[in-house]
Amino acid sequence: MLNWLKSKLGIPKEQPLKLEDEVGIHGKVEIHVRDKDGKLIFEEKDDNVVLTQGKYEIMKMLRNNAAREILGTPRSICRLVVGDGGCPSSDLFTPKTLDKSRTALFYPVHIKDITSSSHPTGDALEIIVDILSDDLIVGDFNPANAGEYLNEAALVSSIPGTYVAGKPGDPGVDSASEVEITHKTFKSFPFTPGQTITATIKWTLFIVL
Repeated sequence: MLNWLKSKLGIPKEQPLKLEDEVGIHGKVEIHVRDKDGKLIFEEKDDNVVLTQGKYEIMKMLRNNAAREILGTPRSICRLVVGDGGCPSSDLFTPKTLDKSRTALFYPVHIKDITSSSHPTGDALEIIVDILSDDLIVGDFNPANAGEYLNEAALVSSIPGTYVAGKPGDPGVDSASEVEITHKTFKSFPFTPGQTITATIKWTLFIVL
């Protein structure tokens, strides 16, 4: 990927890739939510916001090839975080407007490892993650909301395989080393623990030159 990117930018292979080199990162996200019977209860397809810090994090990983940023350990985009602060508590169906300067979700409730990814084209990375409502508890959610919903999600980079899935801040969830790459807010959908609801989130990142 690194040499491919350099060739597109006209940079010799032996020359380091600089953060200021003109590379754009574009993202699209698809969300499909189904109840315990497999019935589709929510669907969203839209662009997401690639954060300023996210672009620089990706560039650092590409530039360094092995992405050795913390104690010599390789970093990667390896986790997905979901939350319920993406809409005002007074209006759960109007997503908040995002800007590229954000650094975290408004109210994260659950984080999960990315276990597989693919490259549908040479300049794209596709990630699919299933989030299960039965993996959460009522206490994970924002008490200011009238019920349990999800309405925001993000991809984050960190050190792969170093935590136990759960709520950011829980023991074993190493949120201190995470850098949020992309962020998406959307209309709220119910995600009540114990109701066996599955949210399938597909995120595709593109390099744009």
